[in-house]
Amino acid sequence: MKRLIASLSFCTCLLLPSLALGQGVPVIPTIPSTGVPQVDNAAGQLNNAAGQINNATQDPAGTAANIANSIVPGSGTFAQTILNAAQGGPVGALIAPLLGGLESKLLDMVLENDKLKQRVTTLEADNTKTMINVQHLQQQVSDLAQANQSMAAANEAMRAELAAALATMEQQTTSLQQRVAELERTKGTITAPFKVVAKDGFTLLKVDEVSTQLAYPGGGTAGFLLQAGMTPQFYINGDNNGVTLDGGATPRIALLQGGNAVFEASHTAGEGVRLVAQSDAGGFELAASSALMGLLVKRGDQPAAGLGTYDGRGVALRVFAAGGKAIAAMGENPAVAGSGIVYVGNGSRSAASLSVDSEGTGLASVFAADGTTGASMIGKDRMVAAYNAAGNAVVTIGKSENSEGGNVTSRNPDGEGVFRAGFNGELGGGDACVYRAKRQNTFCLGIGLPGMGVGK
Repeated sequence: MKRLIASLSFCTCLLLPSLALGQGVPVIPTIPSTGVPQVDNAAGQLNNAAGQINNATQDPAGTAANIANSIVPGSGTFAQTILNAAQGGPVGALIAPLLGGLESKLLDMVLENDKLKQRVTTLEADNTKTMINVQHLQQQVSDLAQANQSMAAANEAMRAELAAALATMEQQTTSLQQRVAELERTKGTITAPFKVVAKDGFTLLKVDEVSTQLAYPGGGTAGFLLQAGMTPQFYINGDNNGVTLDGGATPRIALLQGGNAVFEASHTAGEGVRLVAQSDAGGFELAASSALMGLLVKRGDQPAAGLGTYDGRGVALRVFAAGGKAIAAMGENPAVAGSGIVYVGNGSRSAASLSVDSEGTGLASVFAADGTTGASMIGKDRMVAAYNAAGNAVVTIGKSENSEGGNVTSRNPDGEGVFRAGFNGELGGGDACVYRAKRQNTFCLGIGLPGMGVGK
């Protein structure tokens, strides 16, 4: 029996570590402060445990079994079986006092268990905070590592820039040393190119490898310029009036007035020499070039008269109308080399001409409105002739072909004579004859028959 009671006590202690059974359970003591933050459900757990202990006074065995099952599944059922077997017997009488003594210890174990749960909860919260802090620290370490890499890269770039700047400074220092040495070597000597400027920035003297320019600014727009080199130039100016002499490929001499050349003599390669003088009223141009060989007088900006070639035409003396059209010209006859010709007109067409023919005799002609010859004086024939639009002579007055006397002949449209009057050398007087082509006969007025015709 003693062995059974010892075994039951041992099993009950193992199976019921957090419950005190029996009558006269003392009041639940106040939970001492441990300094550990309590979990929000700790009070509920304690109240639940107290309720179980108080209920244990009414049903010790059932309560012990439930608590044992919550700790070790199945143990409460086993203990309940033992207690049921011992109730009403001597074993029950022995177990009841033992369970009553365990009441205080079970309560302490319950409280200690809750404290441990609270401690675990606190440690878990602290562990969570610690993990968060660790993560923050890890992120900070990562950021510091990236910042360290950026600083290292920036440091390397700065080192490269400093090295390049140092190399540049060394080159500049070397260049300055060389320049100083060169200045020491050429002390008292100025090497071109260089220039001297006034306070206002005006270039007074400029010298380079190919030219030298000397200038002096006077008051207002007055000035002086002397330039030597590939394009030599001499210039004197006072209030936009001056003289300029240019050399080089296109030499030029000019008189300036108001900034414009009023007199200019120049030479252009391939074109020749040109001399120009001009004013507001007009001027003249004297040239020996492909465009103009001779003298051209202008009225305003239009030609007024000229002597020489003009506009691709031959050498002539020309007079121009106000619109710049030629109205009179005298020059070499293009139809007969070595002979002269004179034209007069209205600028659009010729009205009359005086020329020399191929035999060296003179020819004077006047022209109709349609441009055809209206009448001519023919030197070689000693004749004056009138022409129709077809160019056939219809009237001629001149020396007779039969004598040294004169003759007047009227002609048909084809130029054939139909009436003639003049001196008759055989008769020693004048006669007049009419030719009838259809009858092939001629009727003449004789000297002795003034009122009758004599048929021949």
